[in-house]
Amino acid sequence: MDSIKTIMMALSTYPSVVLSWGFSQFGILKEDTGIIFHVQGYKFNGWVKVIYDEGADLFNVVFQSNEGEIIQEKKGIYLDGLVNTIDEYVEKTDDYNERIKEQYWVVVLKPVES
Repeated sequence: MDSIKTIMMALSTYPSVVLSWGFSQFGILKEDTGIIFHVQGYKFNGWVKVIYDEGADLFNVVFQSNEGEIIQEKKGIYLDGLVNTIDEYVEKTDDYNERIKEQYWVVVLKPVES
């Protein structure tokens, strides 16, 4: 269960990044070896498994289609690189900043002089 807490702590460090993935349907893997959750990012829509490799004291991240087919697997991820590894695969596109501006643009109003 400590590995689950560790993974969740890493994800909760960057809540806006995790929420940008469309994080949902969270679950704990058998024998408390990790977690699984669904994402709907710019680049990837499917399942993400984060599995703790106790022997190496590192994490493996598995990206699966909505049907359960393994699409990509990243092994040997350090805790401090976990969020970035997932974000790069799920969300980050070459035009990411432009897409964000288009989708969430904000008009900055100047204060009215009195």
